[in-house]
Amino acid sequence: RIEAVYGQTCIRKSKESVLCAHYGSEYGEFVQLDPVQSAMKIPVLMYHKVGADVNSKEDTFLNVSTSNFQKQLKALKFLGYTGITFADAVLGLEGKLKLPRKPVCITFDDGYVNVLENAAPALKQLRWPATVFIPTDYVGDVNRWDFANGKPTLPIMNWDQLRALQAEGWEIAGHTVTHPHLEQLNDNEAREEMLGGKLAIENELGNQER
Repeated sequence: RIEAVYGQTCIRKSKESVLCAHYGSEYGEFVQLDPVQSAMKIPVLMYHKVGADVNSKEDTFLNVSTSNFQKQLKALKFLGYTGITFADAVLGLEGKLKLPRKPVCITFDDGYVNVLENAAPALKQLRWPATVFIPTDYVGDVNRWDFANGKPTLPIMNWDQLRALQAEGWEIAGHTVTHPHLEQLNDNEAREEMLGGKLAIENELGNQER
């Protein structure tokens, strides 16, 4: 079962084996991870924006600077971690894939262009893949779901940009269709959001989306 809360993401296979990682403050400051104690415990670091311009306090929301992101990757490498996709973490938990000794998942919600521009080069230097969770109605658009909240408007990657990341070994995964708050939907509406996003990704990128 997969659990997600603000500031941490967990994949739980049993009471005794939980994958969990704190990614730090809402601005992405690095928090040293506890050493992986078993093959069934995998840190998952969740980001949104990397290196977005900061001209006001609002611009810092869910935004980590490029230099801080690079420092975090260096720290992870120094600690012996190896980056894998979220899908591979699940396969590893299920015993279907042999994982590195200390795997870590680097994930990005929403698919901002600044992830392609600022995070992808740093990950490529390490030859680490990552996972992007994309709301499919906004591919090639902007984060219109944030308009009502007064958050900064930023471009979302288009399908060609997502294909380029996929060609580098990245996983492009579903983040619903319209980025709703799923807890505010009924079961059928939530199912349509999740399935619709999955089908859109499969239609554009092939049957790689889990």
